[in-house]
Order: sequence, then structure tokens, then C-alpha cells
Amino acid sequence: MPGGGTRTFLEPDYYEACLRQAQIEAVIVPFGKFGARLTWAELHHLQVLRCEEDSPRVAYVQLAPGLAFVTFPAVSGPLPVWCGRGMQAGDIIFHSRGERLHQSTPGPFAWNVIAMDPAQLEYYGRALSGRPFFSPPEGRTLQPSRRLAARLRRLHAQICRLAETKSKILSHSEVARAMEQGLIEALLACLTTASARADG
Repeated sequence: MPGGGTRTFLEPDYYEACLRQAQIEAVIVPFGKFGARLTWAELHHLQVLRCEEDSPRVAYVQLAPGLAFVTFPAVSGPLPVWCGRGMQAGDIIFHSRGERLHQSTPGPFAWNVIAMDPAQLEYYGRALSGRPFFSPPEGRTLQPSRRLAARLRRLHAQICRLAETKSKILSHSEVARAMEQGLIEALLACLTTASARADG
């Protein structure tokens, strides 16, 4: 059933446990005092997360193989390092199924997550692009156009804002379906038109 909410954490263990509920395994090594806030929305075929962290940290992350994941920064900088590669403004990462990676952040940071049923992602990708569409065998750092990336961030932020302030609205099936449809279209526009980073 669609819905959402938000929660604040002062201990990394509880934060990790909540990420596991979103099918993200994480081992987080914080520097100094730890604080984080997790906002989530469950729609029909996808999950939306925003993870806000108050201090620099290193994490080892494993994504569930049963979902397709796309992640991207919620802020303009300073940006994190994923798998040894520094992210650039506007980058999004299209992860492989069950990907394992290291992530480090240089300071307070917020990152966005979209997790979707792979069969649904492939269906929409094929319908919108007119050609077969699959999750990559290895994670790819993509650079969509500024306009498409901005639209994706805006729709993601709108859903998170509803989850924070008016979560009951997301429990209405038609509202959830309309927001999900818009986000899926924005996501696929980015994934099917973006160029891959040369060093990715």
C-alpha cells in the first residue's frame, strides 16, 4: 500500500537497520558525532528515499538484487566519491543488480534513491524508448541533460516533501499512481538519453 514518512537518527546502527528495510545493506563508519534523517515514500512499483547525513563518513553498500536502483545527489556539493570516482554536478548512477560499492562523503550530504521492480523498469524503458531496455551489468555514471536532471530532482523532492508533511496523501492510490508515473517518465528520460561519463 502506498505511503511514506520521515525519521531522524543519532546512532549509525539504527540508520543502517532502517536502510536494510529499504533493501540497502550498509556498513557506515562515521567521523565524529553522527546524525541522519531518512525520508521515504512507497508508491506502487517504486520506492523513493532521501538520506540526509550531518557529517562526513565512509560506507560499504550492497544493493538488493531484486530491485533496480538509481542514485543521485540531492545537493550541489561537495559531492561524494563512489567506487573511487568523484561525482560531478548533475551525475546520476544507474546501478547493476545487487551492486556492492564503497561511498565516501566529504561533509554533510544528502543523497536520493529510486528503487524499482526491474521488470517494471524494463517494461517502461522499452515502451518509452522503443527498444529493449535492461539494467546495466556494471554500475554506470550517467550525465543527463541539465533540464532532464533538474526535472528528476524536482519530482523526487516533491514526493519527499509530501512524505514529510502530508504522508496520508500518498496513501491515496490515484495520487500515488500519478506521482509515480511522472517520476518514472522523468527517470527513463534521463536513463535512455544520458551519456556515460568517460571515466565511468
